[in-house]
Amino acid sequence: MLGMVAGAVYNIVDRIFVGQFVGANGLAAISTAFPTMLLMFAFSLLIGVGGSSRVAILRGAGRRRPAEQALAHSVMLLALVGVFGMALSFFAVDTLLRLSGASDNVLPMAEAYLHIILLGGPLALMGSGINSLIRACGSPRYAMATQIIGASANVVLDAVFIYGMGMGVEGAAYGTVIAQGAATLTGLAYFLSKSTPLKIRMHFVLRPRFKVIKKICAVGSAPFFMELSFVVFMTLMNQIIYKYGGDIGLSALGIFFSLDSMLFLPAMAIGEAAQPIIGYNYGAGKPERVIKTVKCALMLATDFYVVSF
Repeated sequence: MLGMVAGAVYNIVDRIFVGQFVGANGLAAISTAFPTMLLMFAFSLLIGVGGSSRVAILRGAGRRRPAEQALAHSVMLLALVGVFGMALSFFAVDTLLRLSGASDNVLPMAEAYLHIILLGGPLALMGSGINSLIRACGSPRYAMATQIIGASANVVLDAVFIYGMGMGVEGAAYGTVIAQGAATLTGLAYFLSKSTPLKIRMHFVLRPRFKVIKKICAVGSAPFFMELSFVVFMTLMNQIIYKYGGDIGLSALGIFFSLDSMLFLPAMAIGEAAQPIIGYNYGAGKPERVIKTVKCALMLATDFYVVSF
């Protein structure tokens, strides 16, 4: 939960610096790029949550080789989707932003921002997805540390690029991408260390199996479609806000959604944190611990939403 809250700082810090040192148009530019960023996050959930659940189940059953196979396939899929995001940066940025309500006034800034973000797509997906896989290997503290490192780096880099060097929204994008890179490298270092219970085996990466990919996607499809529905909602909301409130309306919406994430991400984090525990005990044949974990997660999420309300 702490790690995901730290991850939410990415968007909040970007908006603080852009709002203070670029202005309302800069905030509107980031708001129109937000649905595409959420789309990338949806794919990281599809692979990260699906892969981590599969790894946890196989670890619980004591099946190391299939667990490493699922791990390698998850990393491979994260990289491939990230490369697809890079491809979008060259031929679809204008279309995506127009669809999200970008006006001629904010389009140049929004294009500059989203182009850089999509070029760093592999880092964004790997950083988020690998974090889930680390938790599935029984190291939640290390997973939390990777997210805190990324968030801290983003704060420092935003200050340097936006305030110190006056790079505007491009500085915010570069700060985000580099911070995500730091989180990704820290996560990969875990699987290269001697203490990790599982290794990323290249022969599994180079020999993909559709059966393994299908099982990963089956588990990750629920959070993926939930996030995808939010992408559609945000796209429509941006269009309506721009129609009735213009660029300043998009700026206000961007501020709201950066703070709104703090009201639901911790509950979402509880679900993600419970999943490896559920998967491990399910694989180990301990249904009573599965039920206990589900009840605990539901109670914590309900308590959080009561406080949030």
